[in-house]
Amino acid sequence: ATVPAPSVGWRRAPLIGRQRELTSALGQWRNAKSARVTLLVVEAESGGGKSRFVEELATRASLDGGVIATRAVPADLDQPGSAMLGLARGGLLQSPGVAGANPAALALLAAELSDWAERFPPKSSVSTPSKMGGLDAALIEVLRVTSAERPHLLIFDDAQWIDPTSYQMVERLIRDLPRAPILIVLATTPEPAPPKLAELRTRIGGGRDIAGATIVLGRLTTESLRELVRWALPSYADESVDRLARRIAADSAGLPLLAFEIAHAIAQGLDLETANGAWPHPLRTLDSTFPGDLPDTIIASIRVGFRCLTRAAQQALVATAVLGDRVPAKRISCATDLKGEALHAALDELEWRRWLVAESRGYVFVARIVRDIVLRDMITDGERLRIEAKKC
Repeated sequence: ATVPAPSVGWRRAPLIGRQRELTSALGQWRNAKSARVTLLVVEAESGGGKSRFVEELATRASLDGGVIATRAVPADLDQPGSAMLGLARGGLLQSPGVAGANPAALALLAAELSDWAERFPPKSSVSTPSKMGGLDAALIEVLRVTSAERPHLLIFDDAQWIDPTSYQMVERLIRDLPRAPILIVLATTPEPAPPKLAELRTRIGGGRDIAGATIVLGRLTTESLRELVRWALPSYADESVDRLARRIAADSAGLPLLAFEIAHAIAQGLDLETANGAWPHPLRTLDSTFPGDLPDTIIASIRVGFRCLTRAAQQALVATAVLGDRVPAKRISCATDLKGEALHAALDELEWRRWLVAESRGYVFVARIVRDIVLRDMITDGERLRIEAKKC
């Protein structure tokens, strides 16, 4: 069959199949803006679109509030307070009104974080940070002051990797600032399930002690996949749309990450007649899947997407895959010799095309399985060794 000319390019895909859930989330944002701290848990399996969902929520909320986001990785479990410190690095310092916080709170944060120390250098007349009662009290004080200037949306993505200390700090924030216009979003996978997160979920909504809701993002329905095909390939007739939607449903199991990769690849010329296989295996989640277990369609789609990247973006992506779960831009620069605007353009391209997600501490792959495929199929042993050997 003749493949239609590419029509979608790399336009940002719309949020498909989530309108009801988005409406619910925006309702929680309105509740928070009415001066009531609110907790929203967004749950989806790996590849289920939680990051894209909270990104859409953040875009809407940024019209009338401040958005501060951080993303956890497995290594954070061993770093007490890392998620809350990530929040402090993720935009809190730039919030209007921050300078009006108690000087002791600012001093404590300055002692922990270099960028805070640059703006609020230590002063001998300020009380010792220990009198503030700890980092959690300092952050709560800053959030109290800044949320009085404008409502806050605080996003913790991949909340399944948040350390126990940070969860205790979130709990204290909810307790100590009950009338603050703050929406806290915990975006998580079902497993692993941190005990403190499970406890917080039992206290949300329904007359319980924490205002908020839990939203579970399911897999895309056949109708949603038809909508995706119509967006990606508008020249397809209805019969072709139905046939392709069924094929994508079989190969992606309705997971948005995989479905969108396939649709993009088809728009770029991928011929599905040369690929076969269906996924998933029984009782297998995307996080527990190896690249070799995915159908040819998905592997081919990711390869097509990789080949469509500029050479600089390919270099930056490969380096990020080799260097770890979360990689700072400076480390990527050192490993690739990309500098200045060339580095920024490559990283922006990878964010725009949803290979990587940026947060204050570095860049993270949208999904582990994609990183595994890059490591397996898109890098030579020599290239890997050269990247690892570069000392920065």
